[in-house]
Amino acid sequence: MKRVEIVQATALLLAASSLTVAQNCGIWVQRHTANAPSRRNGHSMCYDMARQRVLLFGGYGESSSPSYPIPSNETWEFDGTDWTLLPPTSSTPNPTRVSLMAFDLVRNRTVLLSRRHDWYDSFTDTYEWNGVSWNLRSATAPPISSIFSIHVPDIVGSLFFHGGRQRVVTLTNPLAGASGTDIWMWNGFSWTNHDATLENTVLKSAVYDSHRGVIVAVDRLNGRIWEHDGTAWHHADAPRLGQFVLNPQMVFQPNTGRTLLRGFLQNAGPYVGAFMFSWDGEEVRVLDNSYEVRVGPMVFDVHRAEVVMFSGIYYGGGGQGNETWVWRDSTAPSFSRHPDHEARVPGESVSFHVQATGSTPLRYQWRKDGQPISDGPRHEGTQTADMTIIDMQIDDAGWYDCIVMNDCQNVSDAAYLDVACEADFNRDGGVDGGDVNSFFAAWESGDFSADRNQDGGIDGLDVESFFDRWELGC
Repeated sequence: MKRVEIVQATALLLAASSLTVAQNCGIWVQRHTANAPSRRNGHSMCYDMARQRVLLFGGYGESSSPSYPIPSNETWEFDGTDWTLLPPTSSTPNPTRVSLMAFDLVRNRTVLLSRRHDWYDSFTDTYEWNGVSWNLRSATAPPISSIFSIHVPDIVGSLFFHGGRQRVVTLTNPLAGASGTDIWMWNGFSWTNHDATLENTVLKSAVYDSHRGVIVAVDRLNGRIWEHDGTAWHHADAPRLGQFVLNPQMVFQPNTGRTLLRGFLQNAGPYVGAFMFSWDGEEVRVLDNSYEVRVGPMVFDVHRAEVVMFSGIYYGGGGQGNETWVWRDSTAPSFSRHPDHEARVPGESVSFHVQATGSTPLRYQWRKDGQPISDGPRHEGTQTADMTIIDMQIDDAGWYDCIVMNDCQNVSDAAYLDVACEADFNRDGGVDGGDVNSFFAAWESGDFSADRNQDGGIDGLDVESFFDRWELGC
């Protein structure tokens, strides 16, 4: 599998967005499939809980006229391994560039809001997918507005299942040229406007945070995060993501309790680029700003506990664009056991031990005074959590640190190894009367270094032990 290592937010992104956040990391892993939908944007996706499949509908592909791309009404399913194109039925929705989709957990149906003809058409139909066919449920529905650009129709609106209300919910905005956000709910038969318009906002994308029981949305006009607690909207206590957010895609991860948000940032000038953040109600974390993985709808596959994205056509064209990616969260390594300082005499052995937690696989590398160590006649386990040095020599003394690495980042911790001849009490490199004088000075003052037999006391036995070593020399 092709792996794209996540590059944490660059200084350019942080400076342009004036964003001060915690940093986290993760990795996009491309899932190569035998079959896949063609290159497209504007497609909608959701996870079908009843059939344990990711469902994809519609979108638009490329054409000779960029201002009028080709719409689609294809329905695809992804089983975690491959895509399958489902046969059309007599009730399949019209080809569309603008649609929204969510799974109704109460009725075990996928609900589709589909623009009837084109991005400028204010008529929206409501369909449901039962796993076999599409069925038109209502010819009246909240409007889905959009702001169309040459390359990408930036759909304004979202569709998701609200666990607290047990309803499929959509956030819609007035047609292009106005701002404001409405909440509509679907009961299986009709739509009702649930709440008063939130003025001067365009909450482009939203999800339901089932851990905290709130709707989380982002305002495309100013990059602010909003939340709805079931009664009213309020600003989340979070920094602005940017001055302008284009084509944001959101998904809630029930396994981590975090909302992932991906899209493009613009700050009173050219686009800063693709970004990805996460939000848990307390802090925003920068995940990546990689151009290599294109932006597309993201859904959480509950059965496989992974976020799935089918990426669209890249801004300005270019690239493959019909790729399936899976997001894997990574946790940086952290020491749960640190290496201990050690003191030995020549000829003895010593072992250093660490324990670490973090996303696997964890890799280890021991170093001495900043230089990597390799396994050899006197060194074992230099790339494991436990390293041993045998038959120590005087020049083995020094600082030993262990680097623990994973796809997220590297951490290290160090301990000192003291290797000295016990007869050389004053550590001047020789064994002579100076060591005797230094020993008795320490012994008379009760210094712990005079406890040569290491019995916890300083007495005549230590004198005997010292002279036994002193007479042998080094």
